[in-house]
Amino acid sequence: MRRRTALAALTGLAVLPPLAALAFDGPDTAHGAEAEATVRIVVDADGPLLDDGGALYDVRVRNTGPGTATGLVLRAVTRTCSADGPQGVGPCVPGARRFFQVGDLPTGRMTSFTYTVRPGGGEAAQIRTFMRVVAVDQVNTGGVDGCDTVADAHDSCAMLVYNVPR
Repeated sequence: MRRRTALAALTGLAVLPPLAALAFDGPDTAHGAEAEATVRIVVDADGPLLDDGGALYDVRVRNTGPGTATGLVLRAVTRTCSADGPQGVGPCVPGARRFFQVGDLPTGRMTSFTYTVRPGGGEAAQIRTFMRVVAVDQVNTGGVDGCDTVADAHDSCAMLVYNVPR
């Protein structure tokens, strides 16, 4: 009985290393390759199209590669700007944040969605929304944090401006 147990143990050990390699080395290696992959995310939009006192933007998100983008999330931050300032636009106050879970986006593919901005009432003269990539599993070569002004805009960020009609 003891020999059989020892033989089974040896057989088990002989099978264990390849399984261990698959279970431990495989995912780390694959994850490391994914972590080094690069994508270029391009965010742009058409609009606004006015609808019931709000503004609708058609937002497009493209991955120009070279890898598949996974875990892709965009965030829209809307700021309401007052009418107290030069050219009728004054200081802006940060407002609502909204997240868009895009998920996986293969190279060369595009997805789109509609983003609606509604003035919160009051004396708003302009509403500015910054739509940017806030998460992706790969290195995004579309740009770095920015998009505070139109001049600073980069591929991974779009600034949507809605002038509130008087």
